[in-house]
Amino acid sequence: MAESRARWGKDGGIMEKLVVVNGSDQILGMKEKLACHLRPETLHRGFAAFILDDTNRLLLSKRSRKKPLWPLSWDNSCSSHPYLGESYRAAGERRIAFELGFRVPLRHLYKFKYQADYNDRLAEHEVCGVLVGRYSGAVKPNPEEVSQIRWVSLPKLIAEIAKEPSVFTPWLRIAVEKIQADNTYRQVFDGKKGGEQYVSRKSRG
Repeated sequence: MAESRARWGKDGGIMEKLVVVNGSDQILGMKEKLACHLRPETLHRGFAAFILDDTNRLLLSKRSRKKPLWPLSWDNSCSSHPYLGESYRAAGERRIAFELGFRVPLRHLYKFKYQADYNDRLAEHEVCGVLVGRYSGAVKPNPEEVSQIRWVSLPKLIAEIAKEPSVFTPWLRIAVEKIQADNTYRQVFDGKKGGEQYVSRKSRG
């Protein structure tokens, strides 16, 4: 237990409380982060943020080896949890600044519920808000959170997931499946007319 406790992130640490919800994303209360992820896991709010550059490539982050869940797995640009009273969008903007070193406005695209077991002790169970923004400046990863970054096109990411799904986080795989299946969401990531309303081009390094 001591080792697992030491490896939780510093943004509130293991004693940080997450927003517990029901399947309709209605708030039920608060619960400590570690307790939410111990099996049987507790449904709580999370988010998955996707950053696109001016050529519609996606910024992927490889999770730090210090992460207790899916360490060294490739993830979307940034993933974390909103505070109580904080919107999904505001939470994403806060964590991107902390994890990746830049500020960017985000839009809330959609949300989904998922459950994924990491091992016989830890799991994820979230209502996950999917966020999107656009940024092409310098990225300065926080090594406590991110071990590596890279930019990749959506078609290439889809092909990589199909070939070797285990190297990606489960919530990223689910989010990409939903993007593929919905034409409106796909337009956002393809940069086509009709998807522009979801992505602001203003950003600050």
